[in-house]
Amino acid sequence: LEHLLICEERLAAEAAKKFSAAATLEDAQGKHNKAKVVCVQGDVVDAAVAWLCAEPFGVPRRFVEVKKVK
Repeated sequence: LEHLLICEERLAAEAAKKFSAAATLEDAQGKHNKAKVVCVQGDVVDAAVAWLCAEPFGVPRRFVEVKKVK
């Protein structure tokens, strides 16, 4: 998200508001990685991906990873 000039905190806050779901920031995997991962909880994965790839964020789909945890 940093490379796309998107603030992780703003994205998490707007996702929580948009989907009425918990959205948290977590550290990305890797020993020396300082990046953050935005996790949106709930059954809104498909809607969240479509929203993230559309305006105002315009994130290319190849940069969006979806993990469904059961």
